[in-house]
Amino acid sequence: LAYTVDGTPVNVRLRFPVTVSKFMQPVRVAASEFFSRWKTVAGPPQKVQQVLQTAQAWSVQALEAMVQAFGLGVCPGLDPNPSNVVAAGNFLDSGNPVLCMVRIEVDAANPHHLRLTVASHNEILSPAMHDLLAKTGLRGHPQ
Repeated sequence: LAYTVDGTPVNVRLRFPVTVSKFMQPVRVAASEFFSRWKTVAGPPQKVQQVLQTAQAWSVQALEAMVQAFGLGVCPGLDPNPSNVVAAGNFLDSGNPVLCMVRIEVDAANPHHLRLTVASHNEILSPAMHDLLAKTGLRGHPQ
């Protein structure tokens, strides 16, 4: 990719595919900040939720490794259920970071069923991160 900024040529070598996770910076968010922001995100498309059935059961450790691989930071202790994973990352958008929050709930009766919720104040970011996690991350094989 080549472009000019203030008369200075800039060449950037991109690796494809370029996904939303390439612009994500992992963060650990305190419970008070996480839940206050979570509650202010209304609904679709800023908050996207889906129940997924996976081929194999996911452990907490595998879920944590998967979200970290997509540029999110695990926020331990935020969910009262230790089988669930809460994560967050700042999407670097023109210097104004947008907090992206993720919660993955594991069905205790059937660990092949997961509820994935992604929330942010950006109507493009939330569905993009949701799709990346649901179609690429969770459809893959747990470690």
